[in-house]
Amino acid sequence: MLTVNRLRDAYSTWPDPRAVPDPPWGSTRFVAVYITLANEGGTPLAYTRLDFNMQDSQGGEHEVAAPPDLDPALTAGTLDPGAQVSGWMSFQVPIDARLVALVYHPPVETAPLRAALPAATR
Repeated sequence: MLTVNRLRDAYSTWPDPRAVPDPPWGSTRFVAVYITLANEGGTPLAYTRLDFNMQDSQGGEHEVAAPPDLDPALTAGTLDPGAQVSGWMSFQVPIDARLVALVYHPPVETAPLRAALPAATR
């Protein structure tokens, strides 16, 4: 099971990202999500942050960016059956993208998991 507990759109360590002089990210924005991944199967489940993509309303998927400076950051591990893990991940997406879901692509031959995004917070 995949759950997005919190979404921070236009995420930045700056108090106001619009105030950053000549932002290096140009026509993109950073989005941070706090997620919970639970292993509801009967075998251990390995995961890395690279298994996750942010999906936009056009069906495009955007890869994970560098780990955010938010604690705890979700990185990699193995979940035993019945276990779960929570943490932050960040994505760099087009500035005008309308984001609709977080997608987890398990490393095994199973269907991807999708979680709808909640309303954004700062």
